[in-house]
Amino acid sequence: MKRSKSCTAFNIFNYTLLTCVALVFLLPFWHVLMSSFSDPDMLSRHSGFVLLPLGGGSFDGYRRVLGSGIIMTGYMNTIIYAVSGTLIGALGTIAAAYVLSRENFRPRKVLNALIMFTFVFNAGLTPSYIIVRQLGWIHTRLAMIIPGCMSAIFIALLRNATQSLPRSFEESAKLDGASDIAVLFKVVLPLVGETAVAVVLMIFVSQWNNWFNARIYLGINSLYPLHLILYDYLIQSNSVKIFETPGYEVRNFPYGMRTVHCLAVLTALPLFAVAPALRKFFILGVRVGSLKG
Repeated sequence: MKRSKSCTAFNIFNYTLLTCVALVFLLPFWHVLMSSFSDPDMLSRHSGFVLLPLGGGSFDGYRRVLGSGIIMTGYMNTIIYAVSGTLIGALGTIAAAYVLSRENFRPRKVLNALIMFTFVFNAGLTPSYIIVRQLGWIHTRLAMIIPGCMSAIFIALLRNATQSLPRSFEESAKLDGASDIAVLFKVVLPLVGETAVAVVLMIFVSQWNNWFNARIYLGINSLYPLHLILYDYLIQSNSVKIFETPGYEVRNFPYGMRTVHCLAVLTALPLFAVAPALRKFFILGVRVGSLKG
């Protein structure tokens, strides 16, 4: 089919605009990546965008970071928090979404209203801290895994996708003797798989990037996630100090900045590896889950 001139002009404008927007988001990541391979002395004297590694590039910064025991401990802590929080959050979200989508569940409307109320209104940090402290979770891993593993918006997305399914599927399964758990895992979840994958991915990202709870609830360095260690590196590099070992040691400022860039790359690397593989499920899942309110 022939395209009109206006359609061609619009496509050119659209692709140009989207390319510029993509560059705006990608250039900071490229700057951090190239800075992580740069010579620390040249990096300290350089101002502006780093297009290519300064000084030829080397992996010394990564060897220095990966050789630090506290950084590897932080990496393992982050993996533990993210995986555990994702498993608990995914199971809780799936169960809640399935129950709230059942029309024969009488308290469904009241519970839906209460859950969405928490999405609109937040009690704040002080009540959350009091609850965590009363449960005895301060300075424990549970303070990083349990609070925040479930979200009202994730429950709503999966509930909407479940509600859109024809009831005949569930009725047929129950006529064959299937229990509610069997219906959930063998009938409902396979049919809303895209939305479920999208919700699990969003839970994982929120758990992986969770550093604020660690700042509030954890006071032990051995329990710190990688993001909180990165935050400490960044703050201390600005004050000509760097947290290289379990104790604070004075370091040259340029080495601290390269360490910050290396840590930032290592922190974001798992997300960059997982997100493209699940991009199709994420787009389709969010679209299906948001169709029905």
